Amino acid sequence: MGNVVKFEAQGKAYQLSLIERDGGKWVTAQQAGEAMGVKNIRDLIGGLKESGELKAGKHYRRVILQKRTRGNPNTLVLSYRGVIRVAMRAQGSRARLFRDWAEDVLYQVMMTGSYGTPRHLGPNQLEALLAHARREAMFRGIALAEVLRDFDRDKIAKIIHFRRMGLSQIETARALQVPQDQIKRLERRLRQVDIHFDPVIANKRDKMIRETLIENLLVQPRLPMRAEGGAR
Repeated sequence: MGNVVKFEAQGKAYQLSLIERDGGKWVTAQQAGEAMGVKNIRDLIGGLKESGELKAGKHYRRVILQKRTRGNPNTLVLSYRGVIRVAMRAQGSRARLFRDWAEDVLYQVMMTGSYGTPRHLGPNQLEALLAHARREAMFRGIALAEVLRDFDRDKIAKIIHFRRMGLSQIETARALQVPQDQIKRLERRLRQVDIHFDPVIANKRDKMIRETLIENLLVQPRLPMRAEGGAR
């Protein structure tokens, strides 16, 4: 085992032990899962492996830890890139906090060897941080471009607005007359680029719009039918 780095969130601290192998640093999948609040971390990793998102040797590997004496001696560990790929698919508020922390603190510890503010970094470390920031921005840009290609932009804006006003997925789907599965799929894609749907009712106008929408959805008035050739 190498050094230990701690992730603190929601009043608790989560320890990640750094494991050094072949000149690189790794963390156990179990500790990473606990830190980001994912109970079924192995299932999540398994799904990403099947889809080709995680590659052996680059994103994950199995190592033998000296202190492990019971059960399977192999321990599943993740590289920094593996941690980020898994964290981008994790759901929940703690996972979101973990991603922010990992992109800053964990990156510096695992990729540059130490953590410090930019004024304490050498030229090479600072260049590495800038390159990482560019890669992350490019990744999010590509992911967002794919979302905009697959979904109508006006509809995306309305979904985000309605959800942040507090409408449920079902209410939003009914208001826009689209399948609920489409709302779920879009939200899952947008979370990958850090666009979330925490309710934020900005002003009285939004509150009135929300109440009117919900009222209309509950009433669901039917349009009057007109007999062919008859009076309106």
